[in-house]
Amino acid sequence: FGYCPDDNTVYFSRSVAEQAYNSLADKKIDRDTHKVSLLENQPADFALGTLFAGGWGMAVRHQLFKRSNDDRNALLAASCYTGAYAKDVNVAATNVPRFLLSPPDMDEATSAMLNLVGLDKTYGNRGTTGLQRIQSFVKGYQGGLSVC
Repeated sequence: FGYCPDDNTVYFSRSVAEQAYNSLADKKIDRDTHKVSLLENQPADFALGTLFAGGWGMAVRHQLFKRSNDDRNALLAASCYTGAYAKDVNVAATNVPRFLLSPPDMDEATSAMLNLVGLDKTYGNRGTTGLQRIQSFVKGYQGGLSVC
């Protein structure tokens, strides 16, 4: 996953997209024995959406603000824009059919910010930690684009 300012394209590879989609760990509880099992590679559609939104966040930074996309501030700004996008998606408008996020979607976004966004095959950590990316996402979610 990445953003190319030269041709204004968010790009991705199918294998990384599939990895992102199947990136969530979940649990299975046997009601009879109360045994808890960890299920790896469960579907996480909003983890994938978070990676795409990160690329669009890079595009916003480049197109609207004419700023670099190669540094720490770029990744944190893109994380913030992604949070603002998630909030916008999640606020229902009157009489307008909207796509709404579920609580597990926010888990998926958190997982993506912690485990996927910082990978070299996505945007790289660019000197950030998972916690900083999450904080930036939450800042955007709570305050909208104006705080990014």
